[in-house]
Amino acid sequence: MTLRIRIQKSEKNWLRFLFILILSLWTSGPVFGGISGKLYGTVTDEKTGDALIGVNIMILGTRQGTASETDGSYQIQNIRAGMYSVQIRMIGYQTVTFKDIRIHPDRKTRLDISMKEKPLEMEGVEITVEKPLIQTDITGTTYDIEARELVQLPIDQFQDAVGLQPGATYDGHIRGGKKREIFYLIDGLPAQDWIQGGSGLNLPQSAIEQISIQTGGMTAEYGNTLSGVVNVVTATGHDVPSVIIRADKDDLFGGTQVSHANEAEIALSGPIKKEKIYYFTAYQGLWTQTRWWQDMNRFFTSPFRQNANGIAKIDWLLPAGRLSMQCIYSLQRWRDYEFSWRFNLDGLPPRKQISLRPAIIWTHTLSKKTFYTFILGYHDLISKIGSGSMESFSPEPYAYDFYLQYIMSGKRSWWTETHQQVGMLQTHLTSQVHPYHLLKIGAQFNLTRVHSILRKMEPQMTYFGKPLVHEPLLNYSTEFDYTPRSGSVYIQDKFEAGSDRSVVQIGLRFDFLDPRAQRPAVELIPTEPGSYQEVVTEWVPAKVQTHLSPRIGFTMPLSDRSFFFVNYGHYFQYPLFEYLYSGLDNVQLRNGVNVLRGNPDLLAEQTEAWEISTRVQLVENLVGSITYFRKETMNQIDTKTYVGSNSRIAGDYGFAEFVNNPLGESQGVELVLKRDKGNFITGEISYTYMEAKGLSETENQGINYAQWGFPISTHMYYLSWDQRHTLKCDLGFKLPYGFHGNIVFQKTSGRPYTYFPSKDGFTPDLPEAHFLPNNRRMKGHTFFNMKIQKDFQLKKAFIGDPSQVTVYFDGRNLLNNKNVIWMDSSGRIGGELGDPAAYEIGRRMSFGVQLTY
Repeated sequence: MTLRIRIQKSEKNWLRFLFILILSLWTSGPVFGGISGKLYGTVTDEKTGDALIGVNIMILGTRQGTASETDGSYQIQNIRAGMYSVQIRMIGYQTVTFKDIRIHPDRKTRLDISMKEKPLEMEGVEITVEKPLIQTDITGTTYDIEARELVQLPIDQFQDAVGLQPGATYDGHIRGGKKREIFYLIDGLPAQDWIQGGSGLNLPQSAIEQISIQTGGMTAEYGNTLSGVVNVVTATGHDVPSVIIRADKDDLFGGTQVSHANEAEIALSGPIKKEKIYYFTAYQGLWTQTRWWQDMNRFFTSPFRQNANGIAKIDWLLPAGRLSMQCIYSLQRWRDYEFSWRFNLDGLPPRKQISLRPAIIWTHTLSKKTFYTFILGYHDLISKIGSGSMESFSPEPYAYDFYLQYIMSGKRSWWTETHQQVGMLQTHLTSQVHPYHLLKIGAQFNLTRVHSILRKMEPQMTYFGKPLVHEPLLNYSTEFDYTPRSGSVYIQDKFEAGSDRSVVQIGLRFDFLDPRAQRPAVELIPTEPGSYQEVVTEWVPAKVQTHLSPRIGFTMPLSDRSFFFVNYGHYFQYPLFEYLYSGLDNVQLRNGVNVLRGNPDLLAEQTEAWEISTRVQLVENLVGSITYFRKETMNQIDTKTYVGSNSRIAGDYGFAEFVNNPLGESQGVELVLKRDKGNFITGEISYTYMEAKGLSETENQGINYAQWGFPISTHMYYLSWDQRHTLKCDLGFKLPYGFHGNIVFQKTSGRPYTYFPSKDGFTPDLPEAHFLPNNRRMKGHTFFNMKIQKDFQLKKAFIGDPSQVTVYFDGRNLLNNKNVIWMDSSGRIGGELGDPAAYEIGRRMSFGVQLTY
């Protein structure tokens, strides 16, 4: 049975009741800012158990602290996520310093303290605090990765960490959703590519303090996401200066299973003014010839891909606040590789992406119970395909060989330059209005400019991949320049039910998007049998889209070693700007050259999701959990062709438009065993059973089916990323002689593909056979990655000597498994040409060294 909550415009009484209910809970639980958390607890006398009043609790390295109340309780709000030492002082008692206190974004950390009376000769003590086995105040599925854990993982960038989590596929689909449905945040601000989807920024490894990955149960402060949230908190400087230098190389010992990749990174941090102003800066560069270097060396000079990522920030600690100023920069330049172009690779256009995001973050503590955050940011993202200017671009037809297999001459007709500029303003207010309630409200406003110029001509293709060389090219050219506006308001409350540790979390979010565009009303007038002329009768202003998202979660203890939670919510994601605006330019419409047209009246995609989970401490240091989830997605985006079945779909004879139509659903069970503490081995083992179904896989599926003459599916089928069974082992370990590292092992079942064979590449072997998408499955995947490192602690003899040297080995796909990515409709891996890109990358091994000063 599926629980459904539908919000209709006519349900005004229900909405009024819900609003009043939330306001009535105003005297009520902790939900923190996206980059900060809370420390709380009680202070007692170790001998008598009596509450101690006026004990000083200080977070070292910050200006944050408090004193215990009359009942011994204390709380410190608005602590930036990270690892801290906390010092406890009181006259007549022994000073205690607790090390490795973890503060997580959007969560609380409890630290109860028993103080010992101090004889005159007693010195202070240090205590290392262990991470709690079960986080009892969360009502959704969340995974945290600390900085020191991140450096031990065999991954290239922080986005790769998504694929390591239970419920996610190895390539980043969370709980049956599309990869573009994940929302990325860096220090509380979006880091999205609003045209292509996914992350639009990258970071050096040393710049990351903590990553929080939510795969379910997102609270009301998170919007514009259907599948999950990745929240990155960046590192800051401290009173002790630090320098980190790292270098990595994968071809030290030669061989062909290399990418000739070279990576370098440097990070510097320290005080500008001790205990007040700090700086942090990090830069990372990657130069690689990619896995295709043997072919590409014949056309280009190395490197074929260059990445540069950097961050610079200053943090100013004030008595009642913190001012952070930062700038994040990413640059990518690369050359594509396609096997059918291997004899003419310089016919593929070069690519470049530049991303710049400055931001100012001000956090002000108004009282012990209330603080607010104000964020002002700007994100500038430029993407370019092709060289030179638009004026210098001229299509150069390319020619196939006799068998229509390889492209032997010419250039791909593709030139584009896209510019996204987003101004972002956010504010959040958090107040502990009652000992068991913390209320959070917030608002955000975005002003965006998207400017895109695209010149693209593509040949029509059969379903089997053969070009129709005698048919007219499909023209995807477009040009648009729009300034949409969007914003949101949310209210979030979390009620803690005192002694039984139950938590009820409820939130409501309102979002709007004003496309600020006009939609053409098109009439197709028959001119002759099978042909039509397109006439724009009028221009209709696009409507302002609004969305209301209720969220509710509940957790309760089943015993002193187990917890249960349930979560239900409505989630949404507005269409990418390409789907709103492509092809709406007046000149393009008048000339009738665009085959695919945007729709500024597209609705947001919506998901109803719920999950039920139980977490149990099985034995000492071992926690088990079982989670069931279900998601139903509506208003997914596809294309609809507005022409007769025997008409051309380009030029004056019709067009295809983005529309809301297809549905999708997914469900599954996640089983996890986790061990956070241990002398030899830690980590987690998980098994996920999951189903992902839908009526459409891609946003252009409708136009492709129209080309191929296939009917649109009316029954849900398993999507191509339906990874039914997944076994994962993510284990950290300690070895003799001071070596330590991490193993990532994944075993998955095969994914679907469509078997619809053809011998000649133009007609199916069985013309009368019914076309069934994804009717067969490929073989499963096996991955075995490992990273091993050893730290050498050094004594500094001279200024400039490193204090630690770390040497590491990073191995990917060490078993060299041939994991298949795709098969053609005849069941051939890599299709007719045996494209090696049909396999995941083979074994790669790199070696690196890091110096810490």
